[in-house]
Order: sequence, then structure tokens, then C-alpha cells
Amino acid sequence: MALTGAPLLVTAITLAIGLPIVTVLVWDRPRHKVLRRIAALFACELMVFAAAGLAVNRSQYFYASWGDLLGTSGVGRPVGGPAAAAHYGLTGQGARQDRPTPSSLLAYPPAVKPGPGVPDITQSAIRAAYAKQGNRGSLVLYTSLFGPFTGYRLPAAVYLPAAYFRDHSKKFPVLEMLGGYPASPQSWMHVLKLRTFLDGAITRGTLPPAIAVVPTVDPSPPRDSECVDAVGGDQAGTYLGVDVPAAVERDFRATEVRRGWSLTGYSTGGYCAVNLWLHYPAQFSAAVSLSGYFQPELDRATGDPFAGNRQAGQSNDPRWEVDHRALLPGGLYLAASGGDPASVAAIRDFAPRLPPELHATEAWLPRGGHNGAVWRAFLPDALAWLGHRMR
Repeated sequence: MALTGAPLLVTAITLAIGLPIVTVLVWDRPRHKVLRRIAALFACELMVFAAAGLAVNRSQYFYASWGDLLGTSGVGRPVGGPAAAAHYGLTGQGARQDRPTPSSLLAYPPAVKPGPGVPDITQSAIRAAYAKQGNRGSLVLYTSLFGPFTGYRLPAAVYLPAAYFRDHSKKFPVLEMLGGYPASPQSWMHVLKLRTFLDGAITRGTLPPAIAVVPTVDPSPPRDSECVDAVGGDQAGTYLGVDVPAAVERDFRATEVRRGWSLTGYSTGGYCAVNLWLHYPAQFSAAVSLSGYFQPELDRATGDPFAGNRQAGQSNDPRWEVDHRALLPGGLYLAASGGDPASVAAIRDFAPRLPPELHATEAWLPRGGHNGAVWRAFLPDALAWLGHRMR
């Protein structure tokens, strides 16, 4: 039976209901009583967890097949360009030619930079950390980033390429990397092995030496911020779109040129990357969405961040934004796997809306669900795409 199929889920639910009934019927039989009771209780608990896990997986497509779950089938190689458009059922880049005249009613102002402030990490601390690892290779720092506009001081991971320590006069492009929900800076570093992929891309020359910053995206966990400025609540959008870039430019030798700044996210972070890119076009020139979506997904973890405010909801819906806002030229990399129908459908709906000035590249994987194996498979091509845009 297919991992995401209804027959398997129905079977698991039936067993989860039936096993406790069987347990009651055999509970007092004398032979092997203790062993039988332990085995029966264990089987009941196992089937409840299995049924719940299958139900969640069927709705979210974390694993699209048994091979995907067991890691035996692989996910294939990313397919881009016209071949990807064919898989998505798209008509190709710049398909939307009848876009209405953008409304200037809610046009975004340029990002405002705060004052220099107090560094979150000193240059001497950076040099000491590099010396501790032998003054070689890239460096990953775990620090915090203070936001003068929001007042948040949240954990972050910062990757510095080896070239950062060789050329002390150069400023480097910056990749801001956003996680899904729930996530922390360690998710990018440990699950997605970001340092390994960045080192490899820089060594191959597909990505110029760059700083990568992985900020905390949820100021008040376990609440899912969706990276937006909530009405009367957390200001995650301002923190990620204004405070984090300002802190990185203050504490590290980061470029201030728009072409050198981009956003990359997976799952919820994919939505965050695209939405923040549209909100802060003076700061970011490109965004990468790996298995993301293009409208806020509100549930029990998010509550209603817009407090019923229709205008706030619209201005955080990238579909509405590309239809109604004046937009600066930029680039989008939209990726999903064939085993993740929700993400494919989201791209299928969003990409044709894009005007010609927003250059979209679609990428597709033949297999895989909504998980780290898929996002790791996309990373080399996504980083190469970003590297090409930075040059």
C-alpha cells in the first residue's frame, strides 16, 4: 500500500481502534499474562502513533513514498528551465502579459537603516573564534542579533567564508536563510548542512565567497510568526527585513549593494523569503523558495496575525502583491518535488501571475516529499543561481 494512500491510513486507524478491544478481551487469560499484557499495550500505543503519523504525513507530504521514508529511492536531480515548466504545467517565464497597472496606494518605502548601535559580536571575538579552529577554512558563529526597531535580540548563526579572513578590505554579499516551522538556526546548519553546501559552492566557483546569516524567525515560540508584522503583535517582518540586515552590515563586512542581498527559505521559510523580498525590494534583489507557498497559512500555531484586518492580510499575500504593487526588477527561484503536490500547486498558481520584470526560474525534482532530503538536493543549483545573479 502507498505511504500516502487512503487504504494504509484506514488500516492503521482500524488497528488503532481494534487493538485495545482485543487487549481487553485477552487481558485476564492466564498463560504468559505479564508478557502478553506488555506486548498488547505496546502494540496499542504503536498503532495510535502510526495512525497519527500517517495522517499528518498524508496531509503534509513529508515523505511521499516508502523509499522516501527509508531513504532508499533518492530524489533525483533538479530539472530547471522549460523542462521544469512542462512538469509544473506552466506556460513559461513572463506568461502574465495582461497585468493591471500597479496600485500606488500601498507602495512600500525604501528600507530605513538604524544607527550603528552596539555590536552583537566584536571583531576581536570573531578573530579569536577563527584562531581557535586553526585560522583555516570557513567559520560558523552562533551569536545573537539585536533589532533597534523591534527591540528583539534573537539567536542567529552566521557563516563567514574563508576569504573573509584573507581579504580584510573586501565587503561580501549576504544570503539570509529562513527556516520552516518549527525551526531554529541549527536547522539550516545541522539538518540541511548549510556550511558544507556553501563551502562546496564557493570552492567550485558557482557561488562567490558570501556571508550567510540564519536568524530566528519566530520571536515568540511556539507561535508561528509567518515572518509578518502582526497587527498588535510580533513584528517579525521588520526584524527579518530591516533589523537583521542592519545588524549584519554593522557587525560584519557585508555589502550594502542590493544585488548582493538575497533571501532563501524552505517550507514556511519559502513563503517568508518571497513575502519579505516583495516587502523590502530596496534591500533584497532575489529570493529562493524551496517547497514554499505564496499566501499566509493560518492555523492554531499562527492564530490570526492580521486580527481580521483585510488590508494587512492582502499586503502579506504574495499573489495579491504581484497583482497590485509597483515592483522593482528581481529574481525568483521556485522549487518543489513531484511528491509534494501542495507545493507544486502553489507554484502552478503563483508563477503565471508574475510580471516580466520579476524573472522566475522554476526547478523540479521527480521524487521526494516535503523534507530535508529534497531541500538538500535543490541547494547546489539554488546557490549557483544566486551566485550567477550576484556577479
